Amino acid sequence: DVKGGGKTLRNPYSKKKSKRSKTFFVVLFVLSALALLLLSCFVTLLHHAYHLPHNADSVVDTSISSSIILDSSNDGSGNNASATTATKTKAKATATIKAKAKANDEGSPPVIAYAISLTSCSATPTLVDGAAMLGHSIHLNSVRNTNTATGKPPSGYDYKLYALFHTSIIEEDSNSKASGNVDDNECASILQKLGYEVVVVDIPVPLDEIQNDFLRERLPQNGCCGEKEFIKLWAYTLDDHPFVVHLDLDTIILRPMDEIFDFGLHGKPITTSTKFVFDTPIDGSDNNKGIENEEAKKDVIMWDKEEQSSGHNWSTINAFFTRDYNMRPAGKRPVGVQGGFLILRPSKQIFESFQSIIREGNFESQKGWGGKGYQFYGAMTFQGIIPYFYDIIQPNTSIELNRCLYNTMADNPRDKRTVNNVVSGKCRDGRNDCEDCRERDIQDVRTAHFTLCQKPWQCLPHKSDVLQQRLCRKLFGEWYKVRADLELSWEGKSLYQEEKKKNDGEKVVVGDGEYDSGHFRGFCTSTGQKGYIPMKLPDHL
Repeated sequence: DVKGGGKTLRNPYSKKKSKRSKTFFVVLFVLSALALLLLSCFVTLLHHAYHLPHNADSVVDTSISSSIILDSSNDGSGNNASATTATKTKAKATATIKAKAKANDEGSPPVIAYAISLTSCSATPTLVDGAAMLGHSIHLNSVRNTNTATGKPPSGYDYKLYALFHTSIIEEDSNSKASGNVDDNECASILQKLGYEVVVVDIPVPLDEIQNDFLRERLPQNGCCGEKEFIKLWAYTLDDHPFVVHLDLDTIILRPMDEIFDFGLHGKPITTSTKFVFDTPIDGSDNNKGIENEEAKKDVIMWDKEEQSSGHNWSTINAFFTRDYNMRPAGKRPVGVQGGFLILRPSKQIFESFQSIIREGNFESQKGWGGKGYQFYGAMTFQGIIPYFYDIIQPNTSIELNRCLYNTMADNPRDKRTVNNVVSGKCRDGRNDCEDCRERDIQDVRTAHFTLCQKPWQCLPHKSDVLQQRLCRKLFGEWYKVRADLELSWEGKSLYQEEKKKNDGEKVVVGDGEYDSGHFRGFCTSTGQKGYIPMKLPDHL
């Protein structure tokens, strides 16, 4: 502008220049916004294309966070949130779970995930026969099985099998290491033939990120598998399913567990089921119907509700497990979980809480996690961190199941030896009187874990008529019964149908082994693992 004659004269080019300047900045702003938007979309597409996890150094896909937000009245640090927040969170959890259950009810049966974890691998009976038998036992106790007395399935739930593979299994195998393809790994190929989806994972938190020197330095030597056992925690990320059942390879499902899933999804009373696959005819009634009384409930739950917890609500129960009282002196608390069995409600939020706990590494010498006394075999890993989380970090969100029905190991409940069928000593669980699981009727048992009885592929007869062997023999008989049915299924047959053709009490023998053939179904030539006839998978799998 130029002043002249008391007036302000404007440069005729100044207005045009100003307009051009403003237009330039507007265009620049729009282009910048578009560039940022395109970059964001590109990153998102890359993320979904390659399934990259947000907050963990692993190749597992955890990009979809859990849609079920469960009880958050405790924020993971031990500090309780307000009662109002807790109430709102519980209400949201209940609504979400009901919506998910309703969606399943209106369409296909709910699909339960069953997962195993492998930290090392070789094509032995432990892998091949163990995985095949576990998978088939799950099938027999699912909605897919109609080879029953009435032609109706024993369960209202479907299943999907997963195998969590530690990344070292792929890296140490020459074929898969060279190609970078998990399908080229021998163990992975076997499990895929058996119906498992293989998911390759690393430990949730790298060792060098653990802040506590004491834990970081000792963790690799702890328990059976050191820090690798933490890969079991990836089961929490399988959030396409309402529940995940994590099991060891030396376990077997003997009866449906609908009573647990019904409680967790619909709030139905926890009761014992009346349906069995082989020995007791299925009555054809409602699949979810049970014995609805207090005695049945006490039979399923390890402790009376008032003893175990005062705050149970079906929508905020996130885990069901058994504890291993053999790892502690009689009556000593706290007690670790038995690592071969865990039913969990998947949640990315809970998984990340475990990552935070491990990364902080608050594990003290002689005092364990949080200095709360979690100190026993395997306490640094899965068997210790699970009870620490559900006892201390998120109390009242788990239920301890009756170890005589779930994950039974046919172990001595007292701290002294059983001699001539006479039990003595203190109850390991601290009670004055405790049930001896070895006296349980095999028909009551839901799942079995072959630890003290030894592995089925060792062909042990357990023929002595003593308390220590009676249930073990029956459990071995169940395992071989399932193997017979599996091998017959490859020929389009079923054990149930084949035994219907026999005379009453006559057992079908499938293998060529003659050692106690009625019991081992022809799969043993002598006692001991050398006498075991390994499974040969058919070509059509």
